[in-house]
Amino acid sequence: MLEGCRMGTELALSTLYSKELADGIASVANAFATAAVMVDETGNITLVNRAACRLFGYEDYSLVGQPIEVLVLEEQRLHHPGYRIGLVSSRAERPMGRGRPLFARHRDGREIPVEIALTPIETPEGDMVMCTVIDLTERLETERRLTEKAREAEALNVELARFAESASHDLKAPLVSISGLLSLCIDDLDEGDIAVARANLDKALAVSRESAEKLESALALARAHRERYPNERLALGELVRTIWSDIVASEECSPELLFDLQTDDTFVGARVPVTMVLSNLLSNAIRFRDLSRERAEVRVSCRKDDNHFRVSITDNGIGVAQKDRAKLFRMFERFDARSGDGMGLALARKQVERLGGQISVNSVPGEGSEFSFTLPLSEEEVR
Repeated sequence: MLEGCRMGTELALSTLYSKELADGIASVANAFATAAVMVDETGNITLVNRAACRLFGYEDYSLVGQPIEVLVLEEQRLHHPGYRIGLVSSRAERPMGRGRPLFARHRDGREIPVEIALTPIETPEGDMVMCTVIDLTERLETERRLTEKAREAEALNVELARFAESASHDLKAPLVSISGLLSLCIDDLDEGDIAVARANLDKALAVSRESAEKLESALALARAHRERYPNERLALGELVRTIWSDIVASEECSPELLFDLQTDDTFVGARVPVTMVLSNLLSNAIRFRDLSRERAEVRVSCRKDDNHFRVSITDNGIGVAQKDRAKLFRMFERFDARSGDGMGLALARKQVERLGGQISVNSVPGEGSEFSFTLPLSEEEVR
């Protein structure tokens, strides 16, 4: 391919200059690390170097002699000759784009983000324009990654601030309780009251275990953005049934599990975080069921649109007041004794967002709640 570019360049130039001069120009052009394309007054390409061959995907010197518009996006070709003529007339060097995203066309039709500098050149045979083209693909990808990392860092800083605020009470208070109970145990032992000392030790042990679980949940939340899991094809119904059977094993009276799967319930996702999200949402639906109802229900539904797989878990439980919804996905937020460690929904939101989705809630106090989350479909599912 590269030899073809050299030969094509020399062939085109030899029609304008002597063989020696043509060889010299071709050698200089091919020494450039940047893609270079020379265009004559009529808009035809008279020179391309090796870097241009690689960038635009031409395997031979077929670019030479073609109009420069073959490297221009189709939607811009109509107006491009006017811009080109204006540049030649002005005889002024200038960059293209002026802050706007600029793209060139690859041989296979895809768009290449580029930066282009145009330099008019006067020759005995007429005015030419030398175009130097820089491929911005890697630079833009690096900028995208840096921007993404910056957003992650900003989000992590917000979470750390919330964690510090919550930890000052939610993780410190149990330690104070344990310290107080152990002090009582010492007094009880001094007085020879073994039974009371044992009871207080049991309380201290229960508090320490609960604190350890809460700390582990907090660490899991902190690790969520770093852990990576392989994707696999999952079936929502099968996954929910497995999780449900584990959750209700210790329940004396569990709600009825219903399904409303009006679409194909399979999707591509990471099993561990998806299981974690479903487990938390299903556990909440059971934990906050309305005990005054004759029949408690939890309904699981799903649907697909062009780009997302949406899962909804609806219950007829006690519901959530409007004023409390903003706190649902925060760390350590507890509404009553049924709230657990207050980390479940915070972890569920973190996992959904890490997978590129969103989680939301709709609820009416006394009627029930609907928790929904979306996951992006894989490329093969979109097709």
